[in-house]
Amino acid sequence: MKNILILLVSLLVLTEAYSQNGTRLIGFDAKTTGRGGVSTGFFDNTSLLMTNPAGISFLKENMLDADFSMMIPKLKFTNTINDAEGNSAAYPLPSLGVIYTPKKSKLTIGLGFFTNGGMGSDFKLNHQLFKDSAGNYVQQEYYSKFAVMQGGPSLSYKFSKNFSAGFSAHMYYSMMDFRMPYSLSPNELKGVVNPQTGMTFGQMFSAPPLQGGLGYSEVTAYANMSDLTAFGFGGKIGLAYKVNDMFSLGLSYTLPVDLTYKNGKADMDMTYQMNDAFGRVLMGYMTNYPGITQQQAMDSAMTAFTQMGIDLSLGAKATYDLENKLSMPQQISFGFSYAAPSKKFRFGMDFEWLN
Repeated sequence: MKNILILLVSLLVLTEAYSQNGTRLIGFDAKTTGRGGVSTGFFDNTSLLMTNPAGISFLKENMLDADFSMMIPKLKFTNTINDAEGNSAAYPLPSLGVIYTPKKSKLTIGLGFFTNGGMGSDFKLNHQLFKDSAGNYVQQEYYSKFAVMQGGPSLSYKFSKNFSAGFSAHMYYSMMDFRMPYSLSPNELKGVVNPQTGMTFGQMFSAPPLQGGLGYSEVTAYANMSDLTAFGFGGKIGLAYKVNDMFSLGLSYTLPVDLTYKNGKADMDMTYQMNDAFGRVLMGYMTNYPGITQQQAMDSAMTAFTQMGIDLSLGAKATYDLENKLSMPQQISFGFSYAAPSKKFRFGMDFEWLN
C-alpha cells in the first residue's frame, strides 16, 4: 500500500514537470531522466554508452536496455498580428543498449542506438506580406522537423579495480524539413535590371522609391525545404574512477561532428512578393503621373515587369537542389556520485562545457 501511495503522489507531481534541453535529451532511460540527467559519474545503466563509456566497466552484470520516450511539445507564438498555439505533434524517441563483459575479462563491450534529440513545430500564422486582394491575411504554414540519431560500438578496459578508460565510435544520422516564409536581404537577388546603368534586381528592390527603387528591407518566398538527410561520424572518450562503493568520478570528452545534409529540394514561391512589388510599381506610376487611369498604370507596370523578364501571369516559382551544413558541438563532462551508507540516498552532479 505504501508503494502504491508513493507512485500516485509521484504521478501527481510529475504531471506538470517539463524537462528538455534544446535539441539534446536530458536522459535516455527512466533512471537517468529521474535524476535530472546526471550520469557521468553514475555507473549503473546502458546510457553510459552515450555519456561516459568508461563507466560500463563497473556494471555489476550484463545488460540489455530498451527504452521509449515521447516528446510532445506545447508551443505558442505571439506578436502584433498573431496569437496562436502550435498544432499538437508527438515525436517517438526510442533507444537500445547492450553491454557484455566476458568472464574474467578486463574488457567490456557495448553496442547502443539512441535518439540523441530533436525539435519540431507546426503553426498557421499571419505574415505581413501574405494577404488576399481584399487585404485579409492568408495564413501560412510554419513547419519544422529536426532529428538526430546515433549509435555504434563502445569498449571499456578496466586497468585496476578502481580505474577504467573507454571510448565510443558512433555513426550519426539526421533529418531536417522546413516549410515557412523564408526572408533574405534584397541584395541576394542577382541579375541586371538595366544594362545601361548596371542596376541589379537587389539594388532595385532595396533602393528607396525616390531613387527609383521599391524600398524593401527584405524579400520573402514561401519555402518548402524537404528530404534533407545527413550522415556523420563521431566519438567519445571517457575515464571512470570508483573510489569505493559509495563514491565515484567520471570524465568524458565528445568530439564535434559535422553534418552535411544532401539530396534535399527547395520549392521557392515568390508570387506574393512579386505581386506586392507590382503593387508598389503601380502606386508609383499613379503618384508620378496623376492624370493616368488605374488601367493605364497597370499596363505600364506590366510592361515594366515584362522588360525586366518577369511574366507575372506565370507566377514566380522555382525548385532547387538543396544542401545544408550543421555541426554538433564538442563537449566535456565531469561528474560524480555519492551514495550514503544506508543506500537509500544518493547525490550526484554533472558539470558540462558545450562548445
